[in-house]
Amino acid sequence: MKRSIIFLLLLLAVLFHSCTPENEIADKSQVQFVINLVDVGGDDVTSSNVKSILLHVQDANGDVAIDQNVDFVREGNVIKVKQINLPTGVYSVEDIFISDSEGNVLFATPKKGSMLATLNVQSMAFMVKNTESKAVELQAISTTKRTSVDFGYTSFKKKGKGTFQIAIRDAKGKLIKGIAYLIEGEDTVGQYTLHPKINTISYCGNKLDSVTLVIVKDGFGKYSGNFTYGDLAKYKNKPISIILKNALTFRFHTLPTSFKYALPVVFPAGTTGNLTVDWGDGTVEAYSFESDELSHVYTTEGDYFLTLTGDVEKITEIFDYNDPFEVTSVYNINVDNLTNLQFIAIGWTHAPAIIDLSHNKKLQVIDFSDLAELHNLILPAHHYLRYFNLTENNDISSTLITSMIKNIYSNAVSKNIVNGYLNIGDENGVMVGPPSATAIMQLQQLHTVYAWNVIPNP
Repeated sequence: MKRSIIFLLLLLAVLFHSCTPENEIADKSQVQFVINLVDVGGDDVTSSNVKSILLHVQDANGDVAIDQNVDFVREGNVIKVKQINLPTGVYSVEDIFISDSEGNVLFATPKKGSMLATLNVQSMAFMVKNTESKAVELQAISTTKRTSVDFGYTSFKKKGKGTFQIAIRDAKGKLIKGIAYLIEGEDTVGQYTLHPKINTISYCGNKLDSVTLVIVKDGFGKYSGNFTYGDLAKYKNKPISIILKNALTFRFHTLPTSFKYALPVVFPAGTTGNLTVDWGDGTVEAYSFESDELSHVYTTEGDYFLTLTGDVEKITEIFDYNDPFEVTSVYNINVDNLTNLQFIAIGWTHAPAIIDLSHNKKLQVIDFSDLAELHNLILPAHHYLRYFNLTENNDISSTLITSMIKNIYSNAVSKNIVNGYLNIGDENGVMVGPPSATAIMQLQQLHTVYAWNVIPNP
C-alpha cells in the first residue's frame, strides 16, 4: 500500500511538471532600475527624505507593464529598485515619481517635450532579452523650485483610472456622431470621437477633481457640463444621454487684431423668435429677432466654434460678403437645420472646401463669388433656384459643374422656373469646369426656352 502511494505521488509530480510550459521562466528576465537623483541647480539631494517610488512602464504596444510603488534601496544619490521580472520585449519608462512620507513629489522624470526634457540625459527606452539580467540607468530631477508643468505634467497627483459611457442624439432621438473633450481648467486632457452608439470613454482622474465635458458637432449646439470624476464613474454601466440642439454653426480663425464679427442672418419681416449665440470664446448671449445686430468682438487670434441655437428654422437668409484682408478664415459652415433657408450669399472671403446645401430644399438664391478654397458644392435634389452665381471659383471641376447644371436644369424644367440668372464664369470670363457638351446644351435651353440670363453665353 505504501509503495502504491509513493508511485502515485511520483506520477502526479511528473504530470504536473509536464503541464508547465518550458519557457515559463526562460521568457522572463530580471530587471533592476537604477535611479540617479539630480538637482540641476547643484544643490545637495542626499538629505531628501525619500519614502516611496511610483514607477510606470509601458511595453511596445503601449500596454502597462509596471504601474506600482516599488521596493528600493537608497545609496546616497542613487536609488536601486528591487529586481522586477519582465518578459522579453521593448519597453519605455513613462513616469517616475519619488515622494516623501506625506506624498509630496521630491523627484520626477521630465516628459518628452517639457521644459526640463533636455536635462534628462538617460534614455527612457530599454530592451529585455531572454534570461538576461539587466540594469536600466535612469535619472530623476529634483522638483525643488520647479512646478509640475516644468516636467510636462498638469499635476503630480496620482490619478485613478476609470471609464464612463455616453451617447449623443439629435432632437428626434437619433444617435449621431460627435467629438467629446474632457477639460481640466484650461487644459484639454482628453479628446474622443463619438460614434452613433453607446460609447465607452476611458479617463485618468481623481474622483474629487472637477472636469468639464464638452460635446461638439457641426450643425448642433455645443454641450458643456461640469462634473467630478466621481460623477462620471457613476455612468460606468449606464450612459450619459445628451440631446444636442439644432443650430447654425461656423468654424473659423480670427486675425490677430481685434475683429468685430456680425452674424450674417436675416429673418422674415414680422416674425418673432429668440436665439442664443455661443461665440466660442466663452461668451454666450441671448438675442431676439428684433435685435439690431448679432455681433461680437474677438480680441485674441485663434480657432473658434460658433453656434447659433433657438428658432434657427426661421432663418431665411445668410449674407456674408467681407473684405478678405479683415475677415476670418471660415473653414466650416453647417446650415443643415435651416429648413426655411431661401437665400445664401458668401463672397470675398476664405471659404470652406465643401459647402453642403443638400438639406435646404427651399433655396431660391445661391451667390458664391471668389471663394478660392471652395472645391465642392452640394445642392439639394429639389429646390426653387432662380439665381445661381458661382463666379471666379476656379477649383470647381468639370464633373461637379456638369452635375450642378443638370440639377438646376431639371428643377427649372419640372417647376417651370423662368427668367432666372446663372453665372459660372471664371476671372477671365470662361466657364468654370468647363461643363460637358450635354451640360452646355442644357444651359442653352435654359436661356432660349426658359429665358434665363446665362453667363458666359453658351
